[in-house]
Amino acid sequence: MSEPLQIHIARQTVQLGVFSAEEIAAGLANGRFLPTDLAWTHGQAAWKPLGEWPQFAAAAHVPPSPAAEPDVASLIPWEQGKSLGSFFATVKLAILSPRETLATGRFAFGDWLVFCYLALALTLPFQLFALFAFGSRNHQVAGLMSQLGLAEVAQKMLASPEPPLWATAIGMVIGVGLAPLVYALSGVFQSLGMKLFRMTSTLERTVAATLLATSVLILLAAPLQLLGFSFLLQMGVAFLTFVPLSIVYFRVLGVATGTSPWAQFGISCLVFFVLCCCCCLVPVMLAGGLGALAVAAH
Repeated sequence: MSEPLQIHIARQTVQLGVFSAEEIAAGLANGRFLPTDLAWTHGQAAWKPLGEWPQFAAAAHVPPSPAAEPDVASLIPWEQGKSLGSFFATVKLAILSPRETLATGRFAFGDWLVFCYLALALTLPFQLFALFAFGSRNHQVAGLMSQLGLAEVAQKMLASPEPPLWATAIGMVIGVGLAPLVYALSGVFQSLGMKLFRMTSTLERTVAATLLATSVLILLAAPLQLLGFSFLLQMGVAFLTFVPLSIVYFRVLGVATGTSPWAQFGISCLVFFVLCCCCCLVPVMLAGGLGALAVAAH
């Protein structure tokens, strides 16, 4: 037997709970629920008033209007007000209970670009600490190359002059400034992948959701900078954290776009594969073809 439909109900910004369809119909009849109360269930991209649900329209005495855009109040703290408190509350909800809140979001690009910049600013101290505490990683990477039998590569790394720490620190700050734009571009590719499979999330919503999911991911991974550089240690940590971090990322992305996390994972794999082909295989093939033409010409 299929499980009964569970529907989340909210009035303005206050969640009233989770109810079955029968409970909601009875509540509309006796005044417990209002036609303007917002409702959401798994699989929907956004919340909408009960009066616009076809199965509740008769009880609510409000004719459904699917073409109308409901004025949905977002339950995401960051969209209710910009502050450090709302930032951390949003991160917490995104990790622990994304289904109940993220589907209500407006996901305007500007809001979540600022959110991503704030997340990166909070991770910058971890990066700077690792830089000044452990220094450049060239020598450590060179030692690893030697252990792997790549002595020539190790010697070249050791022979190349290392930039001063202050220059590396400035480079990190510049990277923080550019990173959200790169994440937004990845959201554009994700949106194109969704369009390929006829998923209905808008470009802006998908890009904003990508910024949110990436921000949560980099915040969770930031403390790993304190471990310094150890190939075995980092491989072990990556092995232990890859699955849980991936679950958090794709769960947030899926709920925010009203799609399945598994679908988002598959689309990301497809996008990564296509980009690798475009960025690696195609240039190599073009270079090989040009080389062959040059040899033939001589």
